[in-house]
Amino acid sequence: MFATTRTPCVETTPALTRRRRLLSTSPSALKVTPLLKKRQKLLQRRLTTEASSTTSSSPKRKEEEEEDASSDDDDFFTKNDALARRLPLYFGSSSLTLLLINRVFSNVAPTLNAASSQSRADVIDVVMSATLILTGLTLVSIAPRIPETVIMDGYDVNYVDSSLSERCKEELRWSGKTLREASKCASVTVVELDDEKDGEMSGGKVVFYDGTCCAKDPNALFENETRQIGSVCKEVLTSGKQNYMANANLFPGRFEFIQDDQEMISLIKSNNNTATTAKTTKNNNNKKKGFGLPQNSQAICCVAVGDARLLVLSADRQRGFTKVDQAWFELVAQKLDNAFSSDE
Repeated sequence: MFATTRTPCVETTPALTRRRRLLSTSPSALKVTPLLKKRQKLLQRRLTTEASSTTSSSPKRKEEEEEDASSDDDDFFTKNDALARRLPLYFGSSSLTLLLINRVFSNVAPTLNAASSQSRADVIDVVMSATLILTGLTLVSIAPRIPETVIMDGYDVNYVDSSLSERCKEELRWSGKTLREASKCASVTVVELDDEKDGEMSGGKVVFYDGTCCAKDPNALFENETRQIGSVCKEVLTSGKQNYMANANLFPGRFEFIQDDQEMISLIKSNNNTATTAKTTKNNNNKKKGFGLPQNSQAICCVAVGDARLLVLSADRQRGFTKVDQAWFELVAQKLDNAFSSDE
């Protein structure tokens, strides 16, 4: 169903390799937004140009790309961002100081005279110096804070529900690998909702998890366990619009996705005692909070996959997902919805 674009064997950069994998899906099989359609055309055009080039020109092109990348890294303003922001302040202060020195030691009268060309030039210099000083103060005061990447508290796991068909498993594995390579995703989770009771969402279960998880054994956490569906998830499913928490620490809704401390403590204790595990599994039929995301998840994005599933993604730094990343999430969600719908 999904055609793969084949190109001649030429040397390419890792970025182009990732883009080829993302373009392996046929655009006609999905509902593509204008932004994604434009980006796919640009990427396809670039890949076509790469394929039409001869093999002998590949080393030269690779050297040119490396030179472009190194030139971007060696850019003065990129490497010295703090100094670059203060340059207008330094130039404005220096210009104003030199103007005052010139006014004091010259033979020009200390009072301004409209008929004097020197006085008119000094007025223009004062205005320009004041503009540079104010611009420098503004740039220094609004210097953006670069978010730091944190080490996620958890284990790298890959969990797929055994009850799913082989096609769905393959699509889920492809989605997890693609999203983690093409964006800053630290974990990719798919939650399947249970049948509604009395018109309300009763709960759901995690059918796929790829990335950093709070539990070392995902089977003990997700196998035959029903998770609670909170207000954020219900709103996403009802409206069909994704919910992006750029700084998860500021949103109380993050507790719908991260794991409950009491459950983690009981899970650790039960893993140390096999008999206790069987007893806990038998007696614990209540719906539990969280989808396995680590406690220190910095950004969380929740996307609806059709009407009965959710795609939950986390990042290891604040504002980890860009607008383009969020558009890709929507595209992957549509692809997963097509796979699940055709299997039902």
